[in-house]
Amino acid sequence: MNDPGHGPAVSLWAPLRLVAFRALWAAQTASNIAIWVHTVSAQWVLTEGGSPTTVVAAVQTAITLPFFLLALPAGVLVDATDRRRVLVPMQVAIALGSLALAVVVATDFWGTAGLLGGTLVTGSASAVGVVAWQSLIPDLVGRRLVPSAATLDGMSFNAGRIAGPALGGLLLSIIAPQWIFVVNAGLSAAAALAFWRWTPRRAVLLGREPLRSALLAGVQYVRHSPPMRRLLVRLLLWTLPASLIWALLPLVAHDRLGLEASGFGLLFSSLGVGAVIGGVSLQPLRARLSADTVLAGASLTYGVATITLAAVTAVPVVAVALAFAGAAWIAVLSMVMAIAQVALPPWVRARGLAIVLLVHQGAQAGGSLLWGGVGDLAGVPWALVAAGAMLVLGGLTVPWFGLRPVDGRDAQPVSMWNEPVPSTDSVGEGPLLVLVEYDVPPHARERFLAAVARLGRSRRRIGAQRWQIYRHSTIADRYVEAFTVASLADHIQQEHLRWTRADKRAREEVESLALAPPKIQRLVAATATDRQAVSESLDRAGPLGR
Repeated sequence: MNDPGHGPAVSLWAPLRLVAFRALWAAQTASNIAIWVHTVSAQWVLTEGGSPTTVVAAVQTAITLPFFLLALPAGVLVDATDRRRVLVPMQVAIALGSLALAVVVATDFWGTAGLLGGTLVTGSASAVGVVAWQSLIPDLVGRRLVPSAATLDGMSFNAGRIAGPALGGLLLSIIAPQWIFVVNAGLSAAAALAFWRWTPRRAVLLGREPLRSALLAGVQYVRHSPPMRRLLVRLLLWTLPASLIWALLPLVAHDRLGLEASGFGLLFSSLGVGAVIGGVSLQPLRARLSADTVLAGASLTYGVATITLAAVTAVPVVAVALAFAGAAWIAVLSMVMAIAQVALPPWVRARGLAIVLLVHQGAQAGGSLLWGGVGDLAGVPWALVAAGAMLVLGGLTVPWFGLRPVDGRDAQPVSMWNEPVPSTDSVGEGPLLVLVEYDVPPHARERFLAAVARLGRSRRRIGAQRWQIYRHSTIADRYVEAFTVASLADHIQQEHLRWTRADKRAREEVESLALAPPKIQRLVAATATDRQAVSESLDRAGPLGR
């Protein structure tokens, strides 16, 4: 299999036959609906209270800002612990926050500050929960069903986007706002119960790392992974222009089409309905198409739909164009998440997915500001044309700069430590220098250097620092790999848990080109006592002795 979704046809609904995935997917759908119900209700309460426009808009900020602040730290937490221990408390936090907001709205005790503060708590818990849920999907369904599960997850999000505002609006017309937050608390409590009842499989968990080093390890892995780098670049190039529709659709509805709020709601729903229908109908096609073909087709479709909004003022035509845009949107995002979930090894999956989500959210936020500025300067129609042209151009460039094929089997962990585990108590906490010597025959030199460059990327992905290959000054055919690791304990953990099948093949290829098995030296930095002794010796020797 070259990439997720390209191979034997798998039913979109296949993951729902798994009891655990079905229950947790339903719980996550309830959570998605709850977030949108919360957003609509909070904005309405502030609007009815006569709050300024900036305060009403701050509800969206309070929901989304925690994602930028917490996604990567959440990835560190999720990678180091049982997912259930993250998901259950986060849903409980959302439920308690909703109950607190019910009290705030009913009593007006803390007013606007209390409402925004409660929303910030809800947004924070939701951000952590999303990272945990995304990293859990491959463990629930297995590699073969990941594309279908990712599509279902995208449909769940868009169903929440459709049903949440609709349910919030319906409830607001029937009951007092505080009771809506009580309903919201019930949805989150039901999700918490579903996650609590789920019994996860035993998994190999990494030991706790300092936050800074764990964050750097996640960034370092993505930086030195060619498939992930390409994925992020293509996601950025897609999201920046695609964000225009979400940002400027209210202006299209009001200024170009002359619609009222109900008409705008219809257009907004067309995007979500298109995403749901697209998720169902595109699954059979994705089984026969490569990731690059899906990306190119979706880019062209979304680009044409965007240009249509600039050229046409007939509401039915615009609604159909938006439905096609919604289908293209879910096709790209579900494929991106499926590729990332398959390509990332378990030890760094949550952090890697957090980086993918950060790039997407950041590009959407930045793109919204960009196209808002273009619309102010040149007009909304020209902004639509420019974004559509960028999408079409992006689709046409896919054959030359596409996605790297991935095979989920390559990301499976393997242990590469075949020696007795040394005690780390007596060597201190300083960095470790690793030297690996190879004797390479002249006829294999070029192949060795190409292979060792690939091995260097593998070592840097799993945590090596300052990697370099050296040639011996007096022994012509000897090459030495040199790299540092934070500590001996980190090095042992990397060798035990972070090597993957793909990395192992790169290492075996290098070793096969050498005349004999490599010689490995591990040099631990001198302890503080040793360094103090050296310093005192130099002081006693004086300037001339030095």
